[in-house]
Amino acid sequence: MPTATGAYQTAHITDRQRDELTDGWGLLYDGESHFTSDNHAARAWATIRDEVMTERRWYLQRPRGWWLFDSGLGRVPEADKIELLHDLGAMTPREMGADITKRRIAARTARKER
Repeated sequence: MPTATGAYQTAHITDRQRDELTDGWGLLYDGESHFTSDNHAARAWATIRDEVMTERRWYLQRPRGWWLFDSGLGRVPEADKIELLHDLGAMTPREMGADITKRRIAARTARKER
């Protein structure tokens, strides 16, 4: 949970580490990971996963930690994420009914049928 200053105190995970596992901002700004290893990042994700997944709306997207450690796919291209969420069966009913989901899946099906 955030403190009065906004810092996160969950199991000694820094704000930059949390950012890296949610939006990837720590990597974007600093150019390298704030974790000592992938195992370190995975342990941190396991610590904050439930909190992160409920504290924000992840409509048609998921936090970076989810892609790296929950999906089994690791790093994936941004452009493929809606289709991958669909294929993994990881979409909510609302996400499945979204117009963009329907269009993207229909377009992919049409490409396969050519």
